[in-house]
Amino acid sequence: MTRILHITGHAGAGKSIVAVNLAAAFQKQGKKTFLVDGNLYSPAVAHYCGIDFQTCINDYLEGKATLEEISHLHSSGLTILPAAPQEHEADLEALNKALLMLTGRADIVVVDSFSHAPLVAHVIDAADESVFVTHDDFHSVLSSRDLIRHLEAKGANIVGVVVNRKRAKSNSRHIQTILGKTILAELPHDERMVDYADDGKIACLHTKAGAAGALLELAKTIG
Repeated sequence: MTRILHITGHAGAGKSIVAVNLAAAFQKQGKKTFLVDGNLYSPAVAHYCGIDFQTCINDYLEGKATLEEISHLHSSGLTILPAAPQEHEADLEALNKALLMLTGRADIVVVDSFSHAPLVAHVIDAADESVFVTHDDFHSVLSSRDLIRHLEAKGANIVGVVVNRKRAKSNSRHIQTILGKTILAELPHDERMVDYADDGKIACLHTKAGAAGALLELAKTIG
């Protein structure tokens, strides 16, 4: 049975890097994994994975390409459905249909999308569960609490939170209490994650140290 896992979070939380590495970690475990870039306003998945593409999810939403034509195989075995910045209106309901059509083709479908984007409701409708990514500073935690409530009001099943770039002095229990959600993983502040991503490399395929190691462990826990 295919699981559709939605990765979201507040702006700048690092959700795309989390989504990319978590998807690669699932694939590394032997689970057939699809990674869908559902962020049509500032897509980053293709860049972070180091892939070039001619067709993408935008083409599918506009009826110009099939799912097979927008699916790109990464050297790791991960199948990626990239996106390009959307400059005009698209059939967002088609994204929901696309995700549901991936059922049976993979063990896990990981979808990266921004929590305030208009298409998030269509991702939520298709997703089995959502994971929210946040930083641990007070402003981010309060913003995340409001966004989590916003997403749950739309029907999101948020199973927990990933605290990204965690500082040693932050209080995890306090964060968990404010958000009302279980902390699934705490990723240490690790600039290598950004360096790998900027170079088009998936960190957890190259190292088990730091934040990459924590994401590998998270994949084992929730996979």
